[in-house]
Amino acid sequence: MLPKKFRLKKKSQFNFVYRKGNKSFLKTITLVFVKTKLSTPKIGFSISKKIGNAVVRNKVKRRMRESFKSLLGKVDFGYNYVFIAREGIEKQSFEEVRSSMEQAVIKAGLFHDKV
Repeated sequence: MLPKKFRLKKKSQFNFVYRKGNKSFLKTITLVFVKTKLSTPKIGFSISKKIGNAVVRNKVKRRMRESFKSLLGKVDFGYNYVFIAREGIEKQSFEEVRSSMEQAVIKAGLFHDKV
């Protein structure tokens, strides 16, 4: 589970990122990001009801959270992120979801491979 200090929690926080943020589009994931003054990034996940029933949406969200944990040390910490799942992501494996999220961050220019 992603630690609480890294989570976007309130609707107003999500709306701020949507309103002020830049976007990076892929086939199954859209990344919205906005610069922040905080030293830790805040991450949110949005899964539409178009994806499937509650069980499928929760499975997708769990995969996305776990995938981002592996990317946490490699992303720019000066931003807030919202990952929006798009149709087709429910058919992807965990590795494909992780790869899609990584590609979205790379496309946005916010990936720093420090390993």
